Amino acid sequence: MGVHLVPVNVQPGQPYWKLVEARWNDEREAQGKHHIYVKVLDENGNPLSGQRVVFAWANGQDVKTTREARPSEYPVAFPMYAVLGSYSVYIEGLPSDKIMGLGLGDIERPNYTIHTCFYLTFQKMVK
Repeated sequence: MGVHLVPVNVQPGQPYWKLVEARWNDEREAQGKHHIYVKVLDENGNPLSGQRVVFAWANGQDVKTTREARPSEYPVAFPMYAVLGSYSVYIEGLPSDKIMGLGLGDIERPNYTIHTCFYLTFQKMVK
């Protein structure tokens, strides 16, 4: 699909945001939705509110802030309108892993705006 992780390069002892889970829902599983869902966890795995999540594309970006949520919830939702390869996501405030190449479509039809979803979990870690 062209989706790939760009791991952050930090020194030992330095805190950073690590992408600990990335899940994709195909057209059937997405049930008409077309979003990137994100949750951000602290070092102990508890959801964090007030964290800024950056959604970037070729000619712009949008920043959304996490809100209080239950552990099973994804408190940030970003609607996708462009095909695979269009979006990247990372967390502000600390060095962060970045996932790139997100967008609509599937393996067989990467240039179609087929409604699919991504579920991303970032967690604060210390190298």
